[in-house]
Amino acid sequence: MNSPRTGPEDMAAGISNLLGSLAGAITGHAVAGPTGAVTGALVAPIIEETGRSVLSRLLGARERRRVESVVAYATEAVKRNLDAGMEIRQDSFWEARGGFAPAAQETFEAVLVAAQRDPEERKIPFMGSAYAYISCDPAMTATASHWLIRTAESLTWTQFQLLALVARADELDLAGIRVGQSPHTWDGVALHKELSDLGSGNRYLIHGGLDTRPSGIKVPTALLERFKLQSSGRILFGALNLGDIPLAELHDLARRLRRPPEEAEQASDDEALK
Repeated sequence: MNSPRTGPEDMAAGISNLLGSLAGAITGHAVAGPTGAVTGALVAPIIEETGRSVLSRLLGARERRRVESVVAYATEAVKRNLDAGMEIRQDSFWEARGGFAPAAQETFEAVLVAAQRDPEERKIPFMGSAYAYISCDPAMTATASHWLIRTAESLTWTQFQLLALVARADELDLAGIRVGQSPHTWDGVALHKELSDLGSGNRYLIHGGLDTRPSGIKVPTALLERFKLQSSGRILFGALNLGDIPLAELHDLARRLRRPPEEAEQASDDEALK
């Protein structure tokens, strides 16, 4: 995918092949719907013109490589979705809207630009999955699609992992881990801050329900094992294909979130003295 290229002609050919592969993956499996079939006449210009436009604005080789990579991953994700029984959407997603570009073009550019400027390159395959998902689900309006892309771009790679951890909590040992009560390390504090941010009012991607205190007051639980993805978190998990994050990474994440026994015991003693 990222083989060296020797000159402008080779570079242009490589870009054309990547963009052509994505357009071909979409149009090669499209089936006529009530509003008409998705054809190469609609899709190819969207993919090729948008890709070339974004690539023409790039200055660095690393940025270019990120954009090329997200196109390649989007192509594979489209094929995977189709193999799983999904279909390319047949609505107005691919059609121009008066003087404005089609939603398909705007969202493709948003994905490319997000990949271009994000230094966390482990997110790139999942951003490719986002465009593939949007291309197959007519429920993803322009509003929903841009929210998905902006939110995914704003999350860190660690938060991608944490969403996967919450989604697969029944496969992990999360007992005793309390959100916000981190190990006394830089890594532990940062992990818990990232986790807390996912449940904040601005995001509300995860939530653990409520605990009842002896006074009868209900407060949000801190027990990580009780946390679940909220509806927006489930959309992100599915659209980004975060289930592909290896379970071994999630086990390691749980280990890093957990306070050592001696720290947890000291914290309980300190709390009892208050």
